[in-house]
Amino acid sequence: MGSLEEFRAYVDGYGAWAYLVYWLVQFLAVVVAPIPGNVITLAGGVIFGTFTSILLSLTANYAASFLVFGLCRLLGKSFAQKMLGKHSTNKYYELFTRKRDTFLFLTILFPFFPDDVICMLAGLTTIPFARFAWILVVAKPWGLIAASVLGDVGLELPLPVLIVVGVLGVAVFVLGLRYGDQIETFLRRKFRKADEN
Repeated sequence: MGSLEEFRAYVDGYGAWAYLVYWLVQFLAVVVAPIPGNVITLAGGVIFGTFTSILLSLTANYAASFLVFGLCRLLGKSFAQKMLGKHSTNKYYELFTRKRDTFLFLTILFPFFPDDVICMLAGLTTIPFARFAWILVVAKPWGLIAASVLGDVGLELPLPVLIVVGVLGVAVFVLGLRYGDQIETFLRRKFRKADEN
């Protein structure tokens, strides 16, 4: 399948089973072949429309992300290296361990980063599962929602708008990594004051 139309024809070819096939493609994209789920979600918006694409994509991504997190936590670094390759594992692991929660949140939030890889690496760290799940549930929907809407409206956004959005996304990511700890401290202080009032 070399194009969006070929993928659409492939999924549509399953008739009533098309929803399940699409869900499994999303699921396997995380577990077997880590690729940006937002690309598949974009196709989902074209095929099923916004709401159905969001529902199928979110449930598949959550299920697959929790699975790879659990497998990496259970089976360790050798399993992650078999899935990702040694280079990819080492490439992100050092940065991930230094800026764990901030890096995890930002890479899941922005669609152009390999958040599937990061979910696997999260399983190798000491992050509690509940915290990982909270970050995933809060950060994951936005890129998938945007991709579903974009697919549904027929990719009509002009190139300059896409470029501006991309540049802003990179800027927020870099600022988040650089000042993430200070922002988190500031927010915790604000929430603590709000609780006291």
